Amino acid sequence: MEDYYVVLEQLANEGYKKIIIMTLSAKFSGSNQSAQLARDEMKVKHPDIRIEIIDTESATLGEGLQQILAAKMIRKGALSFDEIINLLLKMRKNTHVFFTVEDLYFFYLGGRLGRGSVFMGNIMNLKPIMSIVDGETNPIERVRGRKKSLTRIADLCKELIKDINNLFVASPHAVCPEDQKFLLDYFREITGYKGEIITRIMGTTIGAHPGPGTTGICFVEMDLKGVI
Repeated sequence: MEDYYVVLEQLANEGYKKIIIMTLSAKFSGSNQSAQLARDEMKVKHPDIRIEIIDTESATLGEGLQQILAAKMIRKGALSFDEIINLLLKMRKNTHVFFTVEDLYFFYLGGRLGRGSVFMGNIMNLKPIMSIVDGETNPIERVRGRKKSLTRIADLCKELIKDINNLFVASPHAVCPEDQKFLLDYFREITGYKGEIITRIMGTTIGAHPGPGTTGICFVEMDLKGVI
């Protein structure tokens, strides 16, 4: 909470009257609650400042894409503050995240799988396909083989995409750039997408849970023409 408050106080001193805070899913972290506590403290000292807190209901570049698009909307200046907030609340429902892991052992370390399940899964070369839905991580499918898990992610994305022209795409990876490239090349091949794909290495806080070898695709599908 103190970290949020320090930044908010700095923004207030710089003259900002309207502030948006976008956080990691509240089901993953206490960040959103900390932001709310900081906002409440700010209201006492700066009652004239409006602070809106948005739970992105996502993580990694699912969260990051929403924040990048929010920044572009603000810089464009075509929308009012309230219009931006309303669009961001809609955006989180149009944000999709699919990912897979290389080694199930990290799910055991995090308490998500038992040792026996991990042993059998690795022996059978099973790779889970995971998604983030309503701010929670959910298993979608299990497939056999690393390449199959990567191509299946792209296939799942294609099934959801309605208009390739309204697509914003990103991809994180945890120390597996070659697998990420294979995934994104296949994604472009089957969808025809020729736009920018933002790529980043996963941060350690999130990356420690699925472990090295994690990669996937995050995308927002929304018509933002004229507002970014």
